[in-house]
Amino acid sequence: MDQAQVHSIWSPDEETEPTVGYVVDRGRRRTFHIGMAAVMVAMILVLVLPVPGKPWIVLALLLPTFYFLTQANGGCAGFYELDDNGKPSVFLGTTAPAYLKGRRRRRAHNDD
Repeated sequence: MDQAQVHSIWSPDEETEPTVGYVVDRGRRRTFHIGMAAVMVAMILVLVLPVPGKPWIVLALLLPTFYFLTQANGGCAGFYELDDNGKPSVFLGTTAPAYLKGRRRRRAHNDD
């Protein structure tokens, strides 16, 4: 989990509840942003330039889009209990635990 970065934090309502954070994988997130930017530039070029067979090219460009979307939230991404230092400790799953509903969420400030 050396590429893990806490993205959002849910503070506990009571002293007994854990602090929960949503963790993303920085390497995968970077790949997502670079890949999506490349796909968007290619889409704009296809739409602007007169290219025969345009619908097939646009469809072919959508396939990498799905890959980059699945790439972004893979790896160690998910909800974790955070220890006292703010580091992920116990994996809670990829969907939000039910007890987080109604809690106030804030964005984590990473010093990287």
